[in-house]
Amino acid sequence: MRSRTMRAGAREADRRGGRVRPLALAAALAAAGAALWAGPMGWVDTAEPILGLSWWMVAIVVFAGEHRVVHVHLGGDAHSFSLSEAALVVGLFALAPGELLLAVLTGGGAALLRRRQSAVKVLFNLSHFALGATAAALVFHGVLGSGGPLDPRTWAGTLLAALVSALIGLLAVEAVIALCQGRVRTERLAEIGAFGVASAVANSSLGLIGVSLYAASPGGLALLVVPAVTLHLAYRAFLAERQRRARIEFLFEASRVLHRSGDAEHAIPELLAHAGETFRAGVAELTLFPPSEDDTALRTTWRHDGRHEPIRPVDPDPSDMLVASLAADGDGLLLSGDDRSIELPAALTRRRLTDAMVVAVEGDAGPIGTILLGNRLGAVSRFDREELQLLETLANHVGIALEKGELARSLLGLREREHELRHQALHDPLTGLPNRVLLQDRLELALRRRSHQALALLFVDLDGFKAVNDSLGHAAGDEVLRAVAGRLQRCIRPDDTAARFGGDEFAVLLEGAETAATAGRVAERIVRDLSAPLLVGECPVTIGASVGVALGVPGDVSAADLLADADTAMYAAKAAGKGTVKVLNPVVAGAHEAAGGVR
Repeated sequence: MRSRTMRAGAREADRRGGRVRPLALAAALAAAGAALWAGPMGWVDTAEPILGLSWWMVAIVVFAGEHRVVHVHLGGDAHSFSLSEAALVVGLFALAPGELLLAVLTGGGAALLRRRQSAVKVLFNLSHFALGATAAALVFHGVLGSGGPLDPRTWAGTLLAALVSALIGLLAVEAVIALCQGRVRTERLAEIGAFGVASAVANSSLGLIGVSLYAASPGGLALLVVPAVTLHLAYRAFLAERQRRARIEFLFEASRVLHRSGDAEHAIPELLAHAGETFRAGVAELTLFPPSEDDTALRTTWRHDGRHEPIRPVDPDPSDMLVASLAADGDGLLLSGDDRSIELPAALTRRRLTDAMVVAVEGDAGPIGTILLGNRLGAVSRFDREELQLLETLANHVGIALEKGELARSLLGLREREHELRHQALHDPLTGLPNRVLLQDRLELALRRRSHQALALLFVDLDGFKAVNDSLGHAAGDEVLRAVAGRLQRCIRPDDTAARFGGDEFAVLLEGAETAATAGRVAERIVRDLSAPLLVGECPVTIGASVGVALGVPGDVSAADLLADADTAMYAAKAAGKGTVKVLNPVVAGAHEAAGGVR
């Protein structure tokens, strides 16, 4: 319980940190902007605006530029690019710095709310919008001055101002990612920076063209519609092609992982890590269903924060099976807690998944498991249908690999090792009989599934076993215990359970003991068979047994009650003398003795 509480506390701390760190950075950016206004901006002589536009007109331009964005994904993070630099250029020529800041905050804030960003993200984005606009105005008015829109000096100042604003936005986003993840990825910064600079130059140039056309003839702005739309579509086409290539590379790498290693314990976690990073998921999980009722499901989990879980047995969850069935019938599932028309299955909610993409891993005879990706990182988009189709393609490769070839043999060996470990955990190593844990599980199961049929639990304690150990040694004692186990199994039916509790104590669960007389006859048969001489080596050994019997009807008695009653009955039998059977609380009057008490 302590470790579970600590993990829950760590998760809550992570969530608080995910809110506090962006807000702290937003406050720092806002403070930096205020410092620019208090210092350098007060020393700059701003020129008269060249364009005759009101601040609210520029705010509409800013909103239009921020409303339609394209997302560039690198690793587990996403950057948004828009035509915002073009809007900024218009504002630099049309407004004084204070009005420019008002237009950027109003138009940008409206666009962010229209995109349904969280309050924390809105505050963070507005803070770096404000700092970027302030720095751009400072460069535009203070460094190079401003002339007419056709002055090359003005072009240089405008491009520099737009680049400063774009770089402030890029560095702010990278800073908040580094704060939340606790690391800086410089290789990613170079790649995203190159795209950002190219985008800023193109957008700024488009803005300069628009300003020049408006200065010459306001009606000429209509000529910009086609270039602006073309530029936006070009961004999207570039990114679509980039994503297509990334998906081909993903499938190639996934196939390489599946066929390079014949070890399922290494290949599957590596594959999940590759999938989680490609799809920008916080969690990637493979669940393999039990091939039979005697098996358990297997699950391995990769987490973006490094808390990975190797392949391990888990109890089959009916909700998981339902999800697999729906995924197989409906070509995968896209689930989101934000969509009130879709209720997240209980199995996903328990694992703290807020959204998920689930596909079935198909075998020759139907679904053999599921692949799940959940908790989308970045929050600029959700899992989409194209990604679901790509995940289904991956699941097809995984299904083939898990049923054929080296990986299938490795998985079979893994299940065999899991069976062996499970058997060792639930069976006595000396006699091979079920141990106390397994007997109690079967007792609880029997009480749940049987309606009115009585159950009998027998506790068997050997008489004279200590003398065998003392006179012949522990090796002889072990041989006696193995022989006792064999005789116990011969005294009961195949559906009954004989178990060793430890030392010289055994137990027997009779699931179809309709009367105390039936249970008593089995107990007397056990006493009779165990009293027959045993041959240990060359020495004949005679022992005996005392048996306590407890009976109960499902619904009227619990597993703990039956265990306690059988123990009480066994001690009563020991006290009465060797070879005695005592029945506690017979459930059928007239059998052995009247109901109530120990006989």
